[in-house]
Amino acid sequence: MKAEEESVGVFAKALEAAKRLESVQAIPSLLIPQVQTVPRLRESAARVQASLLLVYSPRFQTYEKYRVFGRNETKAYCTVEAILLDVRTGIVRKTSVVSEDFDMKRGDDDTNFAETVRKAQAQALGRSLLRVATDMVAFLDSAP
Repeated sequence: MKAEEESVGVFAKALEAAKRLESVQAIPSLLIPQVQTVPRLRESAARVQASLLLVYSPRFQTYEKYRVFGRNETKAYCTVEAILLDVRTGIVRKTSVVSEDFDMKRGDDDTNFAETVRKAQAQALGRSLLRVATDMVAFLDSAP
């Protein structure tokens, strides 16, 4: 959880680099609808007075290699799909799909191998989100 929170924090910081953005804030999970449709997401963004909404969805695929001698290894792939939505009009201004991977061996401080897998997923997510942020910042800075 901590690694994922750090990834999202780095993501928000990277988005703040856009010259045209006044501020970047996360919508509290209490305001995010269970059934996520564009109209409901726009309504949630309007409640926090946002003019743009960046929605992303990560997907993970992991592969594990168990070793008799040596440390178990994992490779995590993360694909993030993202859309930048104009809250007032509902128009999708930009889309982005990026994939990143991360290799990791089980560490001494990992309680079990599942923790190692989650850490690798968090690292792959962080890399993917950073690429999405870079893509969105470039779009926002070049848009008329």
